Amino acid sequence: MFDKLAIEFDLDPCAPPVGTLRTVPAKRFLGTAEDGLRSSWDPDENVFMNPPYNRKHIGTWMGKLALHGKGMALVFARTDTTWFQEIASMADAICFIRGRVQFLRPDGSEGRSTAPSCLIAFGEENVTALINSKLGTIVG
Repeated sequence: MFDKLAIEFDLDPCAPPVGTLRTVPAKRFLGTAEDGLRSSWDPDENVFMNPPYNRKHIGTWMGKLALHGKGMALVFARTDTTWFQEIASMADAICFIRGRVQFLRPDGSEGRSTAPSCLIAFGEENVTALINSKLGTIVG
């Protein structure tokens, strides 16, 4: 996926712990040692995140990215949820990815996606990356 996006990110605030597989092309990572949700993000940083998918926190993570205004998130396409409806109205573009995303476990083995996924983009640079990626249908 990242090879098709052809973009480097400044920050991954939801990175796995140090010593485990990291696939996001980012310059800076926040993980369990530093809480990416509570940490401040530099306004100039282009953020990529695959936020925790639990229902209790995903809306908070996505709200922070939307307010930041410069980044992209990989999430399940849960179009029926309150958080998705709120964030979709703030996004600059959404790419509904064709097929299922193959997630990687911390040991590098492939997991299986249980739901359709989408990339939600904020900022012109990220919209352009989505359009050029041809990963799926773009809305916005």
